[in-house]
Amino acid sequence: MLAMLAGLCAFASESIAASGQLSDSTRVIVRFRSDVVDAADPAFLEALARAAHVERIESIRPMSGDAYVMRIGCHDPRRPAGASDASCDAAIARVAAVESVLMIEPDGRETIRNQR
Repeated sequence: MLAMLAGLCAFASESIAASGQLSDSTRVIVRFRSDVVDAADPAFLEALARAAHVERIESIRPMSGDAYVMRIGCHDPRRPAGASDASCDAAIARVAAVESVLMIEPDGRETIRNQR
C-alpha cells in the first residue's frame, strides 16, 4: 500500500512538472557533487538557475545513484525581451558548467515520449 502511494506521489509530481509550468523547457538527468546536501531544495535550485542563467530549474524526482530528474527552463533571462533564445542544448551546457554539477544529460524518457 505504501509503495503504491509513493508511486502515485511520484506520478503526480511528474505530471505537474510536465504540465507546462515552463514555456520552453527540457527534462534532464543531473548528478551533483557529494557536498550538495539537498538537490531538491528550492533555494538551491534557485541559486543553480541563477548561476546557469536559465529561467528556472525544477526537481521532478530523485533517482538511484544520487541522480535527479529535473526540468530546466531554456530561456536565458539575461537576453532582452523579444531576442531569440538559443536552444535547450545551450541551457544544458550552461548548467553543466556550474561547479556543483558532475553530470547532466537529456532525459531519454522524454525523447522517446516526444517521438510518438
